[in-house]
Amino acid sequence: MANNLSVYLNKELDRRGWSQRELARRAGLLPTSISEVMAGKRGPGKRFCQAVAKALHVPPERILQEAGIIEPPPDSALFHELTTLAKRLSEQNQQKLVEYAQFLLQTER
Repeated sequence: MANNLSVYLNKELDRRGWSQRELARRAGLLPTSISEVMAGKRGPGKRFCQAVAKALHVPPERILQEAGIIEPPPDSALFHELTTLAKRLSEQNQQKLVEYAQFLLQTER
């Protein structure tokens, strides 16, 4: 059974007309590393994911999520509204928002 990362990479390679060897070349990885990860014979590490993301010109988080290393963000309208608003705040106010959210979490316990 194919893992999410291998399904994602196969689609990307098909879409771009690349082989696994071409991805390895662009990512600066050994072709065997690509084939072993895509075959599920070994798990991808952080360095692997970052190199593949750079080669594909996608955010590293995307590859890390597909690999199951990090969780995708919640898919809710409220979460999207919060992140949109937070991006518009100054760095100082973003820090205050984080501190307030931590305070709220402590009071919920």
